Amino acid sequence: RGYGQMFVRALAKDEGDPIKALEDYLLDRGWPDDHQFESAFVEFPLYQRGYTREVLETLERARGHKEPADLQEAQVEHVLPQTLNDAWHEALGPDAERIHADWLHRPGNLTLSAYNQELWNHGFKTKRERYAQSNIVLTRELADYHSWGEAEIRDRGRMLAKAAGQIWIGP
Repeated sequence: RGYGQMFVRALAKDEGDPIKALEDYLLDRGWPDDHQFESAFVEFPLYQRGYTREVLETLERARGHKEPADLQEAQVEHVLPQTLNDAWHEALGPDAERIHADWLHRPGNLTLSAYNQELWNHGFKTKRERYAQSNIVLTRELADYHSWGEAEIRDRGRMLAKAAGQIWIGP
């Protein structure tokens, strides 16, 4: 019933283009445009929600690989680990604690892997070697990075946000 009323209100201003009228109506009421969606996605604390795995699996499937990986055994993997050790503190530098707090659960720092126990909180060099061997495209792409910190997490988050915007299309 609520959606019907929304469409009636949206189409009340229709001047021959009902799709544009609905789009304008939704955007006027706070529906994010692509830029807003992508900006919010990059900094969204995805891991703290109950649908992290579903989002990552959907992003993986959208890669369109002709021989998709079996994701049944895969778990959500934090590239920058949940517990920082000395090597990670050194790699991240003096802002390590802030970077960890700000970026740990963001989409750019998350992937899928069946090797979580083996990867744990190893340094990025070790993780990168394992990622390069992954059958999961989303994870294998991480091997393209030579280091892992705030800039890389943000960069990957932007790439994932663009992919997400193509999957979950707004008005």
